[in-house]
Amino acid sequence: MPFWRKTKKYHVSQIPDKGNLMKEIPTMEEPNISLQKFSIIKDMAAEKYSDPSHSKPCDIGSKNTKKSAIRSLGSSAVIGAKELDRCFPNRRLRLYVATWNMEGKEFPQNLEDLLLPSDDTKDIYVIGVQEGCPNRREWEIKLQETLGPHYVLYHSSGLGVLYLTIFIRRELIWFCSGSSLFGQTSSNPSNLFYIDRKTVESLLKNIKGKDMSSLLKHDHLNEAKNNGSIFVGFKEHTIEFLPTYKFDIGTDTYDTSEKQRIPSYTDRVLYKSQYEGDVRVLRYDSCPVLKTSDHRPVFGIFEVKLRPGSDNIPLAGGSFDR
Repeated sequence: MPFWRKTKKYHVSQIPDKGNLMKEIPTMEEPNISLQKFSIIKDMAAEKYSDPSHSKPCDIGSKNTKKSAIRSLGSSAVIGAKELDRCFPNRRLRLYVATWNMEGKEFPQNLEDLLLPSDDTKDIYVIGVQEGCPNRREWEIKLQETLGPHYVLYHSSGLGVLYLTIFIRRELIWFCSGSSLFGQTSSNPSNLFYIDRKTVESLLKNIKGKDMSSLLKHDHLNEAKNNGSIFVGFKEHTIEFLPTYKFDIGTDTYDTSEKQRIPSYTDRVLYKSQYEGDVRVLRYDSCPVLKTSDHRPVFGIFEVKLRPGSDNIPLAGGSFDR
C-alpha cells in the first residue's frame, strides 16, 4: 500500500494581519487520520532564517525525496536502515530540552538566546515551563516565530500552568509514530540547599570560572539521586553555571526580600538511556539574560544515537491532536 495517495492544498494557521500560509501536505490512505488537525504557525520573519546554518540534511519536501520515501517506507516501518542513513548519515539526532519557571509573567520579546544558543541545527525541541505565562497560545506562537519555518509544532499540552511544547524539523513529521510521547526527560525538583544563606554567599564569592563543585557538594538532588531514593538510572551532566533561583526580578541579585531565600539549583535537566553511550551531552547551561522571572531557564543539548527498526506502531504522518 503506498504511503501517499495524492496531494492537496490546505489552509493552515493564520497569524492576524500576516496572511495565509499555503503548504502542500500529502494525504494518507487511513481515513481516520485528519491532516486538517495538523497546525503550522507562520513564521513572521522567515527571511532571517534563510542562512546556511539552518540548512536541512533531509528535505522531504522535494519530489525526488518524496518518491524515495514512498519506495522505502513500508506499512509497518517506523524508520528503516535506508531512510535512517539518508536523513541521519551519522545515525545521530540532536535534541534540545529546556525547563523554565516563568513565575506567571509575560514572556520576553526575544527568546533567541534561549532557543538558538548555537548555530547548529537541532532536530527536536522540547520546552517545558512551570507557572507559564497567562496566554499559552501566544507562547507557542512566540516559540514558532523564534525557531523559524524549518520547524513545526508536533505536540503541545498543558496542565494548569505547566506547559509542554515539542517542535520538530518539518521533514521529520513523516517518520513520527502515533505512540505515546517521550519519557521523563526534564525535571524541576525542589532542591534547596540545607546550608544557610551566609555560607552560600561566601561560596559564590569564591567561585572560579565554571567550577561549581563547592556549591554542588551541598546539593540535595545529587545526594538523593546518589543514594537511589529518586531518579534511579537518570544522569545529569556536570553543572557549570550559577544557581538559577531565586533572583530579584530584572536583576542578577539573589533574593533580597525578608525571606532571604537560599540560591539553589532548582531547575534541572536529567536524562536516561537504555544503552550506555547512546546519549551524549553537547551542552548544559542556563540562560542568564532572561530576567523576567525569579528563575533562570536551563537547557540541555543532546546527541542521541538512532537505531533502525520495524514494528507495528502506525506512522502519524503529520496528524497530531491538540
